[in-house]
Order: sequence, then structure tokens, then C-alpha cells
Amino acid sequence: MIQVIILGVIAIITLYSLSKLNRVSEKNLKIFSAISLLLTVLFVYIELDNDNYRERVQKLTLQYTQDQNISCGEHTVNQTHYNMASNSFIAKQSSKDRGVIIPFKECKTD
Repeated sequence: MIQVIILGVIAIITLYSLSKLNRVSEKNLKIFSAISLLLTVLFVYIELDNDNYRERVQKLTLQYTQDQNISCGEHTVNQTHYNMASNSFIAKQSSKDRGVIIPFKECKTD
């Protein structure tokens, strides 16, 4: 995330420097600065959201590998009855929920 903030600051400093050299008009400087600021805010938000998702996946993975019960909507997931796949849990053939696929987003973490 810090990289995104640094790039935004560099973009604004570059635009300011160009305006002082009379290569960019005052109006264009304001427009470019606003766009740079909006993009920086957007990228920071996206990065924070990704960080939260990664943390959630780590918690679910830890709970699963420790064979804890995980609440996923109306299902209770554990190693006995489910396999962990790419961002989801898949019920084992021997499970009463056979064939059920539960995305991580439906599960609660402690």
C-alpha cells in the first residue's frame, strides 16, 4: 500500500514541477492533481480490501488445519466432512452434504 501512496505523491510533485516550468497550465495541473489524488485513494482502498481478504483466508486456513468447526451459513465445515480448495470448501463424498461447494465469503472467522 505504501507504494501506491508514494506513486501518488510522486505524480503530484512531478505535475507541480512541470507547472513551475510553464509546461502545464494551472487548469491542467488542477485536473491532473485531482485525478492523481482520486486514483491514489482508489488504489489504497483496493489494497486495504485485498489485505482484509488475505487475512480472512489465513484465518480460515488456520482454523481448518487445526480441525476447528467453521460456521459457513447453514453448514459447519471441518476436515472430517470437507476439503479445502481454492477459496472454498468442498464437501467430501462421505459427507451428508456431498457435492456442496461453500465459498470462503460465506464463512465466519473467529
